[in-house]
Amino acid sequence: MKGSTYTVSGTETSGIIWKFTYNLDGLLSKFEFLEGTMTQPMIEWLFIKSKFPYHEDMIDAFKKRPDLTVEVGDPDLSFERFWNLYAKKQKKIVTEKLWKKLTDQNRLAAINGIKKYKTICRMNNHGQALPDTYLSQQRWLDEM
Repeated sequence: MKGSTYTVSGTETSGIIWKFTYNLDGLLSKFEFLEGTMTQPMIEWLFIKSKFPYHEDMIDAFKKRPDLTVEVGDPDLSFERFWNLYAKKQKKIVTEKLWKKLTDQNRLAAINGIKKYKTICRMNNHGQALPDTYLSQQRWLDEM
């Protein structure tokens, strides 16, 4: 699909989120590093092994990697997506007000961090915080 935008997300351990935008000729026009830290193996794969997708056709290599997820278009940063993914459905009005105050980068991190946060809760044998607490305390930053 010439002229598309792709959002590439890594596993929870890498936490990377990249955005590639291509022009109508299929050439990269914009690359954004939205989240995460690049590891040495990632740098080697992306740059030294020439996997950097300067042409839109090259994004297929990302789709084949089990540690990456590729979405066509900008990521869905809506409150509805967050609300639907988060297990507890309490304090919706308060939570939505907090959501509106977040930057897009923090919204994306909050959405992508839900799965890891649920794992941490299970591992530590405690329940999830209410969604407003998850947002206000940036619980997606919690470590295992």
